[in-house]
Amino acid sequence: AECVIDECRADCPSCDAGICAGALQDCDDPDNRASKLSDWTGNCRAPLTGAPVEHQPADCVLDECTASCPTCAGAQCVVVNQDCRDPDTAPTSRADWMCECRAPAFGLQEAGAADCRLDECRVVDPSCGTCENGACGAAGQLCE
Repeated sequence: AECVIDECRADCPSCDAGICAGALQDCDDPDNRASKLSDWTGNCRAPLTGAPVEHQPADCVLDECTASCPTCAGAQCVVVNQDCRDPDTAPTSRADWMCECRAPAFGLQEAGAADCRLDECRVVDPSCGTCENGACGAAGQLCE
């Protein structure tokens, strides 16, 4: 009979020994046979994501634009036709996501829908480039 060792629970040199729990991750030992030591992986707990890594904790990230959590954006940006971005996806960085207006409008708001503005002088028009360099520029005037 072959011995069985769950490296996520056992106390041995090649075992997890609480490494995953200390990293707030789940441990998975896919093969509990004693001949298959060092195959445990650290796995990110939701809402964190990241690929499991054998014999060590995973490198987890928190993208508040795509994750589901109390501080996450959810669909707040999408429902107002804006893009969401999370400038810092470290697991400890929370509530720093932003909604950003889609071109030609501009505007940015942390943790909420942005107040989008349209600057007609900066609008790109296929017939004249930017309007500032188009009608106004052609007349030798500045666009304001």
